[in-house]
Amino acid sequence: MAESAKLIEQKFANMPAGTPSAAFVQTVHVAPEGNAFRLEGRAIDLEHAAWHELMTIIVQSIPLRRCVECGRFFPVTDQRKRFCSTQCAGRVRYRRYADRKRRQTQENGGN
Repeated sequence: MAESAKLIEQKFANMPAGTPSAAFVQTVHVAPEGNAFRLEGRAIDLEHAAWHELMTIIVQSIPLRRCVECGRFFPVTDQRKRFCSTQCAGRVRYRRYADRKRRQTQENGGN
């Protein structure tokens, strides 16, 4: 693991300035034992922050799911979660409510 951590440290140190990770990573910390490393830094703009978030999700193997309402991908934090946001969940809830009210109105003869 020590060799891997050193290799990663070297790769980030030699990374071209235009790459998304280089714009984020300012420091690579390697544990004294050489068995772990931590990236530290801060994004210079929104695009680089998004790239870093995607890189983190891929590296950490965080499962992704597609939102039932809008089709966006979102990280799965709860296995029951079906929507990427409360707005998407609210739209589906309102649509169900409106359909139920419409059916009740039709069944009651339009009253």
